[in-house]
Amino acid sequence: MFKLYNVFRLMARYYGLIRIMGLLTDFERRVLEHSKRGLTDYRIAKEELNTDIPTVSRSRKNALKKLREAEEDLVWARSIGIQNFEVTLRRTVIKDEPKLRPAF
Repeated sequence: MFKLYNVFRLMARYYGLIRIMGLLTDFERRVLEHSKRGLTDYRIAKEELNTDIPTVSRSRKNALKKLREAEEDLVWARSIGIQNFEVTLRRTVIKDEPKLRPAF
């Protein structure tokens, strides 16, 4: 079931139905937004998101861990000289035509 969900999510991203936001899930983003407003995990779980407290606590901790790791990766990338994070297309140049052997 999980694999099927990922396939649909990838297709939706490809066709622009979902915008690519990064590594944080939508739920983790909502938890962090409520946490930033000063709400406790208990209030977020019971009053805002209607879920259980351990789920909110775990999601908040995971989101902060992901953000710390992303920050470490950005610092590393800049240390090796990568300043621009835009994706550029690279073309493969074939100098010589490949020699194909007969199929049969």
